Amino acid sequence: SPSSLENFRRCPFRCFAAKLLRLEDDEEPAERGGLAPALRGRLYHEALDRLYARLFPPGGGAPGGAPRASPPGDWEAELSRVEGEVLPPGRWRELGLYPVAWEALRRGMSGHLRRFVEADLAETRASGLVPALLEEPLFAEAGGLRLQGRPDRGDIDAAGESFRVVDYKT
Repeated sequence: SPSSLENFRRCPFRCFAAKLLRLEDDEEPAERGGLAPALRGRLYHEALDRLYARLFPPGGGAPGGAPRASPPGDWEAELSRVEGEVLPPGRWRELGLYPVAWEALRRGMSGHLRRFVEADLAETRASGLVPALLEEPLFAEAGGLRLQGRPDRGDIDAAGESFRVVDYKT
């Protein structure tokens, strides 16, 4: 996966320990009154997966069952619906946060999501590469190297000739 390659580049031994020895990193602690970084990342990923699955459904009107070439103009309304599902006001109980801390976190995450999606959709329109795969396993061979993983997203152009792997970082 892109994350594994990046981890290997940063520290080959750490990659060896995680992948071959199956040793797990300690999770970073949450800031007082906040969420652990891994949980925050899972919430962002869940929101983006849901949003892009709705904006670019398989067979969403394009010939040959390809995803639609551009999102509907009301992506902000769809993002609001997704935020209501993934970041609902009452989720503070489940997450063990104070209500005021959760509300501040929700608002901050919502702002980050909106800025990211706006920029990402602009880049999608400019490049012509649209989300086609979400959390799907990928296998490829390039230059004698066998690659496999489950990236967050795979984008493809209308002709099916260009492809991009997207790995969200939070």
